[in-house]
Amino acid sequence: MLSRFSLIRSMNALSLKATMHVAARGLSTSAEEVALPSLDDAIENFRTVKTMKKEIRVSPRKLTLLAQQIRGLPAEEALVQMQYSPKRKAAIVKKTVQNAINLADINYGIEPSNLKIAEAFVNKGLFLKRLKIMGRGRAGIKHRPHSHLTIVLKEFDPASEPISKTKARKLALRTKAEPVETVEKAE
Repeated sequence: MLSRFSLIRSMNALSLKATMHVAARGLSTSAEEVALPSLDDAIENFRTVKTMKKEIRVSPRKLTLLAQQIRGLPAEEALVQMQYSPKRKAAIVKKTVQNAINLADINYGIEPSNLKIAEAFVNKGLFLKRLKIMGRGRAGIKHRPHSHLTIVLKEFDPASEPISKTKARKLALRTKAEPVETVEKAE
């Protein structure tokens, strides 16, 4: 389980080891010559979690509808959306999102309220071909589609996240409606 402090500590240790290794060779120890990733890049790259569920027995077109429904939502909201979705494969999508949340908690110690679905996409899997018996002695090929679901969660700060236009409109309407009611009550 890595926290931000342990990540910073490990990055600092790496930079110290690199400068000590260069100094041991008798070379210059200036910061420009040692090529290490910056701390900001390391934090951004380490704070995402990717989960894949392969060979789901559903058409990619149908599963894409569920992936579009949860894309960009906070992780907890995505779980609620999948819980009440009438689609047959919503349970599998919910399990995949829950798996990604658990991995983020185990690997980085990130709370589920600070996670957002950065990417949710579907790839075409193996298409099984089966025999389709038809009338008058004819036969055809029946396709049994499979799909791969990929969920990428990213850490974000809910307080600094801008609200959507519809939420801003609703808040503006509420604030306009509230002062009118308070004036009427005062009179």
